[in-house]
Amino acid sequence: MIDVVYTGDIRSTKSVCDQNHKMFFDELGKVAKYKIHWFTSDGNEKKFKECPFDRGGKDEYWIKDKLRRGQGGGVQVWQFMNAVRLTKQPFVIRMRPDLWFTKDSISVIIDELKRIMAGEYNIGFFGSNWLEGVTGCYHEK
Repeated sequence: MIDVVYTGDIRSTKSVCDQNHKMFFDELGKVAKYKIHWFTSDGNEKKFKECPFDRGGKDEYWIKDKLRRGQGGGVQVWQFMNAVRLTKQPFVIRMRPDLWFTKDSISVIIDELKRIMAGEYNIGFFGSNWLEGVTGCYHEK
C-alpha cells in the first residue's frame, strides 16, 4: 500500500489537476493499492506542527495572492515531513496540486517506484530540465 500526500498551496484549478493526475493514478493502481491524503494549505495543513520556515504568510514580493514563495524549499520539506508523520504506509509519494504529468513522465515515475519497492534504493527525486528539453524522461542519474 502507498500513501499519496498532496501538500502545498493550491495554485491551479482542482478539476484540471484531477483530470491530469488520473492518468498517473491509473498507472499507479496497476503497481499497488494507494490512498490519497490532502494536506494542502486550504485546510488539512492545520494538522501540521508549526513550520519554522513559514515567516509571514503573504509573499512580500507579490502581494496579489497568499502563496508562500520566500521560504518555499524549507516549507515544502516541512510539509512533507509532517505528512509522512500523519500516514502509516511504508511508501509515500508527495504530490503538489500544480504538477503536470506527461505519459513519458508517468512511465519514469512508475519505473522508479518499482525499483524503490524492490529495495534497490530508498528515495527518488524528480524534476524537469526545461533548458535542454528533456522534461519527463530519463536524463541524468
